[in-house]
Amino acid sequence: MTSSISGIASTPGNSGLAANQLPPVSAATAERLQIARTLCIFFMVFAHSFPMLLTPDGVTAAALGNTARIVSAILYDGLARVSMPLLSILSGYLALQSYGRRGYRGVLTEKLRTLLVPLIAWSALSIMFDLGYGAASGGLADIVARLPTDALGWVNALVGLTDKPWNFPLYFLRDLFLCFLLLPVFLFLLKLSRSGTLLLVVVLCAGTTTLFGLVDGGILPIFQRQTIPVLFVLGLAIRMGPLPMPSLNVESWRGPATIVALALLIALTMSRATVEAAAWGFFFEPLRLTLGIGVAWCVISLVAGSAVGAAMLRLARFVFLVFCSHEIVLSLLGIGLRAVFDWSVPTSVRLVATLLAPLLCFALAALVQPRLEDWLPRLTVILLGSRHRGGLPA
Repeated sequence: MTSSISGIASTPGNSGLAANQLPPVSAATAERLQIARTLCIFFMVFAHSFPMLLTPDGVTAAALGNTARIVSAILYDGLARVSMPLLSILSGYLALQSYGRRGYRGVLTEKLRTLLVPLIAWSALSIMFDLGYGAASGGLADIVARLPTDALGWVNALVGLTDKPWNFPLYFLRDLFLCFLLLPVFLFLLKLSRSGTLLLVVVLCAGTTTLFGLVDGGILPIFQRQTIPVLFVLGLAIRMGPLPMPSLNVESWRGPATIVALALLIALTMSRATVEAAAWGFFFEPLRLTLGIGVAWCVISLVAGSAVGAAMLRLARFVFLVFCSHEIVLSLLGIGLRAVFDWSVPTSVRLVATLLAPLLCFALAALVQPRLEDWLPRLTVILLGSRHRGGLPA
């Protein structure tokens, strides 16, 4: 262990780590981190648009034809489902800088504002949206029947204490806050042994389910998605300094590597139906996750410095609004399609809507956020967090 991380875990309120003790982040890496955040949220919208738009009511992509099945395998199973794991790694990678700058107490205070307050606000907005739609469509009684009937139910609906929050994708904010709550413990263990800590976190979170805890219900069920703490710790370990792995010149092999990894990823996801569930969860799913993250980082490296990369950097300030609002936007899109096609939306229209959904979410965020910041600055602080002002929290 290098001296740059000596004393990395200390008492709460005093991190024992100065920000300048960390290995420096190059300008190229900083740019790629911003692009990665934008790309992750772009694909996260894809991930949630598939069940909400392309395959609602339990319909499978295979039942919609070969085109829908192939698109689902490549974009949904192959790339979109990598967004949350990659975001978890990025969050851990960036967390160490905040910890060294502010200390444990300062980081927790900040995360209360930038994670829990928006979680509660957007969950409440989702409840009001569903009640409004129910009243307008004549289905208010069904929405009211879904409302919590006790205090714990309302806490879950707003924060997701023991169950998913009403705005389902926001469980990520809840689990991320728990990672920051456990940050001194993670750092203390990582100082002792990085590889040992990673293995310990995997075992504790996965339990007897799968290797990476891809099925809920591990030994530590305090996290709603077991991969989040595992990959958060991996991000911390990477930020501490080079992990014991071969040195690779990304610039020279990123193009061929992208093609090879993407081909393997497509072949793996297309064969999922032929693999037993137990074997998939234990071996093939972690392999798919690793390949997907590798493909994503190669793509990020390829677009960095290009016009596409510049566009993603400009969109980076809107990613938190897109993340928090996309379930509502996708619901509105689905409502509009059903109204236009009288509940019989053609497969081709579903597919186009699914592919365009991320662009629509970002376009709306780019239109709405500047006006929110100008006209309702106090509300913007609540909805987007008082520090990052639109960017994803570290």
